Amino acid sequence: MNPKSRVRVYHENGKIEMNKIFAKMAENPFTEEYAFLQKLRGDYPAYTVTVREIKKNTTQEHYAGLTYGYMKAYIKSHGSEKERAEHLAIFEEMELISKCHSKGKRYPAIKSWFLETYPEVAKFGCMEAPEQKQDTKDNVISMPSPAETTAAINTEEEKAG
Repeated sequence: MNPKSRVRVYHENGKIEMNKIFAKMAENPFTEEYAFLQKLRGDYPAYTVTVREIKKNTTQEHYAGLTYGYMKAYIKSHGSEKERAEHLAIFEEMELISKCHSKGKRYPAIKSWFLETYPEVAKFGCMEAPEQKQDTKDNVISMPSPAETTAAINTEEEKAG
Protein backbone atom coordinates (compact mmCIF):
# COMPACT_ATOMS: atom_id res chain seq x y z
CA MET A 1 0.00 0.00 0.00
CA ASN A 2 0.99 3.59 -0.61
CA PRO A 3 2.48 5.02 2.62
CA LYS A 4 0.48 8.25 2.17
CA SER A 5 -2.85 6.46 1.80
CA ARG A 6 -4.78 6.27 5.05
CA VAL A 7 -8.05 4.76 6.20
CA ARG A 8 -9.53 4.87 9.70
CA VAL A 9 -12.48 3.11 11.31
CA TYR A 10 -14.50 5.17 13.80
CA HIS A 11 -16.57 2.76 15.87
CA GLU A 12 -18.25 5.49 17.96
CA ASN A 13 -20.06 6.99 14.94
CA GLY A 14 -20.03 3.97 12.62
CA LYS A 15 -17.83 5.45 9.96
CA ILE A 16 -14.99 4.32 7.72
CA GLU A 17 -13.00 7.40 6.71
CA MET A 18 -10.27 7.50 4.07
CA ASN A 19 -8.12 10.28 2.69
CA LYS A 20 -8.22 11.38 -0.95
CA ILE A 21 -5.11 9.39 -1.89
CA PHE A 22 -6.62 6.18 -0.55
CA ALA A 23 -9.95 6.92 -2.29
CA LYS A 24 -8.16 7.48 -5.61
CA MET A 25 -6.17 4.27 -5.24
CA ALA A 26 -9.29 2.30 -4.21
CA GLU A 27 -11.00 3.23 -7.50
CA ASN A 28 -8.83 0.63 -9.25
CA PRO A 29 -10.10 -2.89 -8.41
CA PHE A 30 -6.60 -4.37 -8.86
CA THR A 31 -4.97 -2.40 -6.02
CA GLU A 32 -4.33 -3.36 -2.41
CA GLU A 33 -6.39 -0.33 -1.31
CA TYR A 34 -9.46 -1.63 -3.14
CA ALA A 35 -9.09 -5.08 -1.54
CA PHE A 36 -8.56 -3.56 1.90
CA LEU A 37 -11.62 -1.31 1.55
CA GLN A 38 -13.78 -4.27 0.48
CA LYS A 39 -12.53 -6.26 3.48
CA LEU A 40 -13.45 -3.36 5.81
CA ARG A 41 -16.88 -3.03 4.21
CA GLY A 42 -17.40 -6.79 4.71
CA ASP A 43 -16.31 -6.57 8.34
CA TYR A 44 -18.48 -3.50 9.05
CA PRO A 45 -21.42 -3.57 6.61
CA ALA A 46 -23.49 -0.99 8.55
CA TYR A 47 -20.70 1.62 8.60
CA THR A 48 -20.75 4.51 6.15
CA VAL A 49 -17.72 5.10 3.94
CA THR A 50 -16.58 8.72 3.62
CA VAL A 51 -13.66 10.63 2.15
CA ARG A 52 -11.97 12.96 4.61
CA GLU A 53 -12.21 16.63 3.69
CA ILE A 54 -9.67 19.08 5.02
CA LYS A 55 -11.34 22.22 6.32
CA LYS A 56 -9.85 25.32 4.73
CA ASN A 57 -10.00 28.82 6.13
CA THR A 58 -11.60 30.75 3.27
CA THR A 59 -11.14 34.12 4.99
CA GLN A 60 -7.36 33.78 5.25
CA GLU A 61 -5.36 36.30 3.24
CA HIS A 62 -2.45 35.00 1.17
CA TYR A 63 0.51 37.12 0.14
CA ALA A 64 2.63 34.99 -2.20
CA GLY A 65 5.35 37.59 -2.83
CA LEU A 66 5.53 38.99 0.69
CA THR A 67 9.01 37.74 1.57
CA TYR A 68 11.47 39.14 4.09
CA GLY A 69 13.44 40.61 1.18
CA TYR A 70 10.35 42.34 -0.23
CA MET A 71 9.42 43.73 3.19
CA LYS A 72 12.94 45.11 3.72
CA ALA A 73 12.99 46.71 0.25
CA TYR A 74 9.54 48.23 0.79
CA ILE A 75 10.55 49.69 4.15
CA LYS A 76 13.70 51.20 2.60
CA SER A 77 11.68 52.91 -0.15
CA HIS A 78 8.65 54.29 1.74
CA GLY A 79 8.20 57.01 4.31
CA SER A 80 10.49 59.74 5.58
CA GLU A 81 14.15 59.10 6.32
CA LYS A 82 13.41 58.91 10.07
CA GLU A 83 10.46 56.49 9.59
CA ARG A 84 12.51 54.28 7.29
CA ALA A 85 15.32 54.05 9.85
CA GLU A 86 12.91 53.28 12.71
CA HIS A 87 10.90 50.69 10.76
CA LEU A 88 14.03 49.03 9.38
CA ALA A 89 15.48 48.76 12.90
CA ILE A 90 12.23 47.23 14.20
CA PHE A 91 12.08 44.81 11.26
CA GLU A 92 15.68 43.66 11.70
CA GLU A 93 15.18 43.24 15.46
CA MET A 94 12.04 41.15 14.86
CA GLU A 95 13.85 39.08 12.26
CA LEU A 96 16.73 38.46 14.70
CA ILE A 97 14.40 37.53 17.57
CA SER A 98 12.35 35.23 15.33
CA LYS A 99 15.38 33.02 14.64
CA CYS A 100 15.05 31.40 18.08
CA HIS A 101 11.35 30.59 17.58
CA SER A 102 9.75 27.80 15.60
CA LYS A 103 9.25 28.36 11.89
CA GLY A 104 5.48 28.43 12.35
CA LYS A 105 5.70 31.55 14.54
CA ARG A 106 8.43 33.49 12.73
CA TYR A 107 6.82 34.68 9.53
CA PRO A 108 3.24 35.29 10.81
CA ALA A 109 4.43 37.65 13.55
CA ILE A 110 6.60 39.71 11.20
CA LYS A 111 3.93 39.69 8.47
CA SER A 112 1.30 40.99 10.92
CA TRP A 113 3.56 43.83 12.05
CA PHE A 114 4.44 44.73 8.45
CA LEU A 115 0.81 44.80 7.28
CA GLU A 116 -0.22 46.90 10.29
CA THR A 117 2.62 49.33 9.61
CA TYR A 118 1.98 49.45 5.85
CA PRO A 119 -1.77 48.79 5.36
CA GLU A 120 -1.60 49.94 1.73
CA VAL A 121 0.20 46.68 0.90
CA ALA A 122 -2.75 44.63 2.22
CA LYS A 123 -5.31 46.86 0.48
CA PHE A 124 -3.57 46.85 -2.91
CA GLY A 125 -6.00 45.86 -5.65
CA CYS A 126 -9.08 46.00 -3.44
CA MET A 127 -11.95 47.89 -5.00
CA GLU A 128 -13.57 50.39 -2.69
CA ALA A 129 -17.22 51.34 -3.15
CA PRO A 130 -17.58 54.65 -5.00
CA GLU A 131 -18.85 57.49 -2.88
CA GLN A 132 -22.56 58.19 -3.13
CA LYS A 133 -23.62 61.64 -4.30
CA GLN A 134 -24.93 63.64 -1.39
CA ASP A 135 -27.60 65.61 -3.19
CA THR A 136 -29.07 64.47 -6.47
CA LYS A 137 -31.99 66.96 -6.46
CA ASP A 138 -30.05 69.32 -8.72
CA ASN A 139 -30.22 66.78 -11.55
CA VAL A 140 -33.88 65.83 -11.05
CA ILE A 141 -36.64 67.64 -12.92
CA SER A 142 -39.94 67.51 -11.12
CA MET A 143 -42.86 66.65 -13.36
CA PRO A 144 -46.28 68.20 -12.78
CA SER A 145 -49.07 65.99 -11.54
CA PRO A 146 -51.94 65.12 -13.96
CA ALA A 147 -54.24 67.62 -12.19
CA GLU A 148 -51.70 70.41 -12.64
CA THR A 149 -51.27 69.50 -16.30
CA THR A 150 -55.03 69.63 -16.92
CA ALA A 151 -55.33 72.97 -15.10
CA ALA A 152 -52.47 74.43 -17.16
CA ILE A 153 -54.08 73.27 -20.45
CA ASN A 154 -57.44 74.81 -19.44
CA THR A 155 -55.75 78.08 -18.53
CA GLU A 156 -53.97 78.17 -21.90
CA GLU A 157 -57.27 77.51 -23.74
CA GLU A 158 -59.04 80.31 -21.81
CA LYS A 159 -56.28 82.78 -22.70
CA ALA A 160 -56.37 81.74 -26.35
CA GLY A 161 -60.14 81.66 -26.65
